[in-house]
Amino acid sequence: MLKILCFSLLYILVSLPAAQSIACYQCNNDPDPYCHQRTCYHGLYGCFKTVTYTGGLDPSGAQSEYSQNKVINLKGCQFLPFTGLEGCHESTLFGDIRQVTCFCHHDFCNAANSHRATLYSILTILLLSISLSIYCTIL
Repeated sequence: MLKILCFSLLYILVSLPAAQSIACYQCNNDPDPYCHQRTCYHGLYGCFKTVTYTGGLDPSGAQSEYSQNKVINLKGCQFLPFTGLEGCHESTLFGDIRQVTCFCHHDFCNAANSHRATLYSILTILLLSISLSIYCTIL
């Protein structure tokens, strides 16, 4: 009976982040001094961040990502299941405009370019799951 309880707790621990809505930053352009103060809490399917670049090719022919080449920066909550994976994809519009859209699935993950918080969240859940499963096998 105790093992069933342990595995039930393990299942709840793993599925809990997916069951709750996710909090995301929400703003329409960058630099916006109030972007980190505006949030949305209806991110049932995570957060998104879209950055659009124009002009500014580097010597290799790739489009540079300097801040002066940013045109639009959007951040917000993903409330429709358009993507199931974390990560970024890039598209080119009219040959001169490049758009990078990133999706993530934990609170306030659309703040910066770094995915360090994602790694820490995964490691924390993994360590808790391993600890709970070891504890359950000892009993």
